[in-house]
Amino acid sequence: MILLSEISYMQSFLVPDQLIMSIAPSFELNKQIEKYLRNHHNSNLILTEHVHVKLSEQVFKDLRLKMLCGVDATQLKTLVSDTHVLATKNYYKWNWSLITELMQGPLRDSRNFEETVRTTKFYKRLMSFYRPFKYRFASLRKTKSNLVFVKVGCEIFKNLLSNAEGVKYLTENKILPQIAECLAQVDPYSGITAGDPLFSKTKLETTLSYGYFSFLGVLSADPNGLRMLEQWWFFDMLYHITDQKAHRPDLVKIIIKEMKYNSNSHMRIILSKVASTSSPSLRLFSVRLLGNLLENEECESFACRLLVGQLCDPEENIRKLSVELLTSFAKDEEKVLEITKYRPSIGVLETPSGINLMLKILATGPGFEYLQEYDFVDEEMEAWIQSKNKHYVHHIETYLAQKLFNEKTPNELPYHFFGGLVRTADGLRLFEVTGTFDSFSRVVNSYANLIETGQESEFYYNTPCSEQEDYVTDLKSVLWAIGHIGSSDRGACLLDMTGVVNEIVSICVKSQNASIRGTCFLVLGLISQTDLGSEMLDDVGWFTKTASNGYLGLCLPKKLESLVDLDTHEDILADLSRVPNSTTMEEFDRIMDQDYLPFHSREKPLKRTDSSGGFGGAAGPGPSSHTANITKEYQVLKQIYRNLLLLPVNQGKAVGNLNRLKSGNPRLFESEPVVMKLIIEVLENYRIKFNVKRFLLCELVDLNSLMEALLKHNRRKLREQGFLSGGVSGENSKSAPNISMARGSSNRHPVLY
Repeated sequence: MILLSEISYMQSFLVPDQLIMSIAPSFELNKQIEKYLRNHHNSNLILTEHVHVKLSEQVFKDLRLKMLCGVDATQLKTLVSDTHVLATKNYYKWNWSLITELMQGPLRDSRNFEETVRTTKFYKRLMSFYRPFKYRFASLRKTKSNLVFVKVGCEIFKNLLSNAEGVKYLTENKILPQIAECLAQVDPYSGITAGDPLFSKTKLETTLSYGYFSFLGVLSADPNGLRMLEQWWFFDMLYHITDQKAHRPDLVKIIIKEMKYNSNSHMRIILSKVASTSSPSLRLFSVRLLGNLLENEECESFACRLLVGQLCDPEENIRKLSVELLTSFAKDEEKVLEITKYRPSIGVLETPSGINLMLKILATGPGFEYLQEYDFVDEEMEAWIQSKNKHYVHHIETYLAQKLFNEKTPNELPYHFFGGLVRTADGLRLFEVTGTFDSFSRVVNSYANLIETGQESEFYYNTPCSEQEDYVTDLKSVLWAIGHIGSSDRGACLLDMTGVVNEIVSICVKSQNASIRGTCFLVLGLISQTDLGSEMLDDVGWFTKTASNGYLGLCLPKKLESLVDLDTHEDILADLSRVPNSTTMEEFDRIMDQDYLPFHSREKPLKRTDSSGGFGGAAGPGPSSHTANITKEYQVLKQIYRNLLLLPVNQGKAVGNLNRLKSGNPRLFESEPVVMKLIIEVLENYRIKFNVKRFLLCELVDLNSLMEALLKHNRRKLREQGFLSGGVSGENSKSAPNISMARGSSNRHPVLY
């Protein structure tokens, strides 16, 4: 049932609506499948208990804050009293959660704040707890339970900055001058020293002293806070500390991590300085921080500019990370234009890590103009025409194989230059002017004509293997290029004008090369991603699958049987009509004339005619100049040879036919040497896979018996030709095998040895 539900889900998600058929034969089964579908595929939409608890806590917290904001003066005094801050100086007895709520709620109001400061020591005791020279907060151990003190301290600073009275109170408080003095202790240019500075490396790692930089971070996010930082010379000290001569990379990391960059302040300059002039480890840390800032709308332009600058960093890992962050950032045209505005390095865009970013830049008008300024487009286009288009075939097939076996790979297809080029009007115009697409169309048209005229099989038989590989690779590279071109609206118009889609469909359903058919199927999926592409495919009888967010890039023919080549023949032997008869059967006749007929002249003959060359009506007549009588065994040998010729075209059918012939004529495969001659002839002239060679020489025939019979035939032929005398002595006759074997060893066949 789970399998049926999975199939049903995949069918509804992947198969075009016009081709969907019910897989459930009854109403009850449909009902069960629907039940399993809900449980199996909607489980990720059901919130876990933990998530429910989190949501309910947040809702309760928001409601409580709204209620607290509406309290009157009497209720506020009661709440302040409940914090126990006024009752004791023991901060462990204070109600820190209530303190947080007060800071986030009623004390944000200026009247409540002023009244609390005027009538109680609430704020005074809180600020006294956080003052560095009181050594209360600063001396606490850095543990998970103590982190609450840092969080509440940040809320206190936010509360003070939320109203004018709070800003005034913070300006007059001693906490900022004391933090500044502690910071001056680690400033190499301040002249102030301390035996055990508050911000030493050891204390930052073991105590809550690092929390003061969180407080400074809150100040750096507010205009009033920035004014206070400038008032107490914080920025001057930060400039000094972030200098390499300070030798405090640990402190620099804390500073740039905790500070905020939402305004155009000194902090942006400090981060820019660290990102460009510090040690490699600090520069790498800064780049990661900039990646986080890209997610903040107020900081994204600043972070984008710095990351583009980091593309020129001398460290490769920093350049690579910068490219990855910018590529992830470039989700829409507006962000791509933002990157282009800062003119990224062309050299980095040409690297494998920068290709995807370059493609996004190329797909925009300003980006195309920028790349064209450096002649990058012309040079890259020439490189793709010459070699990169062919290399892409291996790249994409490796990617698809990894996807098939669930290896970790990117979700997007590997980048293709032509696909990005035609996304702009200028790029499409350049592509048309060069005539590249016309040459692509001619390659596809040539192969489609080869299929229509029935010459595809003959092409594979008569063309050397190396030339076949080059031609198939060229064809695949052209198909992938056309697919990526057709995946955009402008590129689809180009395909519509040439009519190349019809030819790709024809190759997909008619070609005998399964690899080419598979490539065509995937290419048609790329073309189906646009409205025009979907219409073109609909005109030739293919349906496309759509979803709420657009086309899925998947299409199927109306007649699925045309895509899947199912063999409907009922003959015991497979259809061999695709095997060409020219020249190949002449070789068969030559071998038979030399190695079979001279040794089988006494057998009962059958009349041989040219039309008897086929078997089972599956193959046409083969040309032959031989006019002698032949035996029935001769015809079986001819069937063996024709199935051997079928191996490069259809390995499965050929192997099945050979096994059937062996079961009906086992003697031929054990003792007839001509069978070995025929196998050697095919292995010598055609490219056969290693496992098939092993089947032919180790499983199909008895190699030892056939080699022994072949040696006997060789000795007999030598004797008849006069090399060996029939009346030689016994000693000389015993040496005959050695002579023939010596002759054989001097002509060892490369297939066997």
